[in-house]
Amino acid sequence: MWLNLSKFAWTVVVIVAIVCAHCSGFDQPKTSSPTLQPSSCSFVSDTDYATSRGSSRSNVASKEDCCQLCESAAASNATDCVVSVFDPSDNTCYLKGGFVSSHAKPGVIACTPQLGEYNCSAAVSAGGANCAAQLAATHWNPCYFINNQVPSLIDGAIQVAGMGSRTIKIAAFEPRSNYPFNSPQWPADDNTSAFTTLLSIVQHEYYTHLFNMDSLDTFILVAYSTVGARRGE
Repeated sequence: MWLNLSKFAWTVVVIVAIVCAHCSGFDQPKTSSPTLQPSSCSFVSDTDYATSRGSSRSNVASKEDCCQLCESAAASNATDCVVSVFDPSDNTCYLKGGFVSSHAKPGVIACTPQLGEYNCSAAVSAGGANCAAQLAATHWNPCYFINNQVPSLIDGAIQVAGMGSRTIKIAAFEPRSNYPFNSPQWPADDNTSAFTTLLSIVQHEYYTHLFNMDSLDTFILVAYSTVGARRGE
């Protein structure tokens, strides 16, 4: 049965053989706000952080202000700042996010904001977040199953929806290998002749069942140009 994508109101994002390259550059310096509220931070002298992404702010008066900049940026979703580094020699604050790792650097001060645990339920109640749409989980090559009465692909999707998310990331290649449990309807050979196009994979009854689940509406599909084959083949 052909899958008519126009019938459904969900969103599909396809990722095709993307390789992420982390950059070490910083955005152009920006002038910081002159008025900052006190923050709860921890400070470590002579410590810097390497990062995969970040930005800098000039004319920052103190390490406390630098830490508050990081805290404010993270709270406002402007950047995923997890630590800032203050250089008192030129009053520059470096906001650092992504993958960070510490190393010694004389003269600078690492500033870590104490952000605490994010309360998604409270944010939803206050009208400031839609966690069900923003938080997602990956269901890919599971090591076990919860319900032996449903196919592996659907079993994991039910668990993701049960956590309150309406977004799921799944594999759209090698389905027999990636979702092996309780799934007798997968073709015996999913690497060559069974699936010749990406559409032929997502038209399989297990995927169409997934796409018709009322509890999910956004699907991130990881696919490769080799369609059903293994990565790199």
